[in-house]
Amino acid sequence: MLQKKSPTTYEIAHKEGGELVGTYHTSAITPYYGNPEEVPNAPIRKTGRPRKLNPDTPNPESSSGRHKDSEGKLHLNDSKRSFNLPHTPGSTNATDYIKTYSTNSTSHLASEDKQVPNKNNESKLRIPLCPEVRANLTGRMKIVKSPVPTVLELEKRFSWLKPGGHWHPKICQVLTKVAIVIPFRCRKAHLLIFLQHIHSFLRKQQIYYTIFVVEQNGTGAFNRARLMNIGYKEALNFDNFDCFIFHDVDLLPEDYRNLYTCSEQPRHMSVAVDVFNYRLPFKHLFGGVTAISRKHFELLNGYSNSFWGWGGEDNDMYNRIRHYKLDVLRHPESIARYTMLTHKKEKPNPHRLHLNNSKTSFNFTLVPSSSTTVLSTTNCTDSIEISSTTLPPFMNYLSSKDEEIPNVNNQSTTTSMPLCPEVPANLTGRLNVIRSPVPTVLELEKQFSWLQPGGHWHPKTCRVLKKVAIIIPFRRREEHLLIFLQHMHPLLRKQQIDYTIFVVEQQGNGSFNRAMLMNIGYKEASNFNNFDCFNFHDIDLLPEDDRNLYTCPEQPRHMSVAINVFQYKLPYKNIFGGVSVITKAHFELVNGFSNSFWGWGGEDDDMSNRIRYHKLRISRYPISIARYTMLKHEQSKPAPQRFEVLRTGQRRFAIDGINNLKYMVIETKQNILYTWVLVKLEVSG
Repeated sequence: MLQKKSPTTYEIAHKEGGELVGTYHTSAITPYYGNPEEVPNAPIRKTGRPRKLNPDTPNPESSSGRHKDSEGKLHLNDSKRSFNLPHTPGSTNATDYIKTYSTNSTSHLASEDKQVPNKNNESKLRIPLCPEVRANLTGRMKIVKSPVPTVLELEKRFSWLKPGGHWHPKICQVLTKVAIVIPFRCRKAHLLIFLQHIHSFLRKQQIYYTIFVVEQNGTGAFNRARLMNIGYKEALNFDNFDCFIFHDVDLLPEDYRNLYTCSEQPRHMSVAVDVFNYRLPFKHLFGGVTAISRKHFELLNGYSNSFWGWGGEDNDMYNRIRHYKLDVLRHPESIARYTMLTHKKEKPNPHRLHLNNSKTSFNFTLVPSSSTTVLSTTNCTDSIEISSTTLPPFMNYLSSKDEEIPNVNNQSTTTSMPLCPEVPANLTGRLNVIRSPVPTVLELEKQFSWLQPGGHWHPKTCRVLKKVAIIIPFRRREEHLLIFLQHMHPLLRKQQIDYTIFVVEQQGNGSFNRAMLMNIGYKEASNFNNFDCFNFHDIDLLPEDDRNLYTCPEQPRHMSVAINVFQYKLPYKNIFGGVSVITKAHFELVNGFSNSFWGWGGEDDDMSNRIRYHKLRISRYPISIARYTMLKHEQSKPAPQRFEVLRTGQRRFAIDGINNLKYMVIETKQNILYTWVLVKLEVSG
């Protein structure tokens, strides 16, 4: 946080060869920028004591500390940095690319965008202002997460960069200067991927920008907010920035139209992140990527320095914004989209909820007055692991404050809207079931342009409390799938369901295991979102009545009660096949479906037995509503052993199900119409 009446009290340092070099650091924080070697005459000023050169080091070629090796290649004498990437032929140290020492407070770059010489160099002409919305912004951009580039590759690709990770347009004049501040520790691979992505992105937007990577040294508790405060202070020593974008290193923007500029109000930029199914997790969120003007950052007194460990600082900033009568703006979810790089989970700060619930911290200083010691060496483990992403544990506390947040057009967002009705008023009853002609994928994508990636949709005019996953066990039914999608998407939208369709396909020609595919669908869908209930749906069944609600029931619900091929009658009392829906809690209670039914038949009756064994009951809509049309298909050969497996099922209820599920995911893809999961099944013990 900012305290205007006292000088900055943190120290930025780097210990190297027994000497303190530069001006760096507070308790672990080293800023990173760009590579001074890109411009041979770039000024470098070290404010610490002159470093003693190793006798074996060649004499510097100039006061900048450069020397040439035996091949005539230019080097910096102080080539060691606070972390090292593994060296490969043709690769350089990562920090050689992104770090410079302090330059004069008045930037030598600041005047370069004002005037340019004319063709004859006789006079200087003022260039026009850059447009607010660039004509060359095409929308979605390609996200490249692998392979991780080398420093040398990035330096060669971005030869147009100025020292310090800076660039500004030459053909037009930008009035706003933007500092990109990245809190950082032990994410070397992420940093290289981020730089590869963001430099091209910002240049296309014609942004006057400089990237600052502020690193915390040591292995103590991480303080992301403090790093961002220091990034703000240090960036102002380089240039007179108007706008500050605080950016997590693991988030990559997906759309060029998501402009990295500042608005009249603070802007939350990472609205729709892939791991949250491209939805805003909760309305008070102000984390990930944010943009705030200099005047507002000082008004708010910056971030709190009190959040050590993961979590809470962003929501404290949100409270500050609301406390000072500011609004949070957001671009639409279709534009403010981000991809998150996978990483290890951080350990939450156990005190974050108490700190977040207090407004007394608004008057703390930007950086504590206590001095810090010389830095120690940081040992980073730069492993990138896939882990499930969950919502912050303070979500419930925050969501209880039901305030409106204007979007980028000053219109209220969906999170402040009323709840959707349990039974929508627009339901009319019988539906027209279209079985031919079979539509094409292109026709469906055009028809359902309102879908979000993965076959997802949720209402925009009201708020739904329950999320539904539609699970379809699948193999070699392409035409049925297209007819099913054509029928289901309009129905689910009309019912105002927050839903995602998952098609779980079994690879190979072995015996089909429908139950295991449904268990896998449950497992894999849970990695995408925190679904409240799961609808298990045969692909050849189409509902005939829109009053047959695909919502979460209090008890397990058998939905396909009356099917045309059975003369719209229930075949037998305990049937639970075809289409069914069950809550997450009940599905885990019964241990899911049995994995032992290979071939056709038996698994649904086993599930019916599990439900009744656990003192649950099967609920149904009336026959006049729960009506279905079955698509014609070749009858499967019944499994001869199904009755014996069913007879002995009770002894396996606790050990045969989602707790002994074995499978391999071959491929997962979020298509426009559905999320596709291709799996290889293994026999469960």
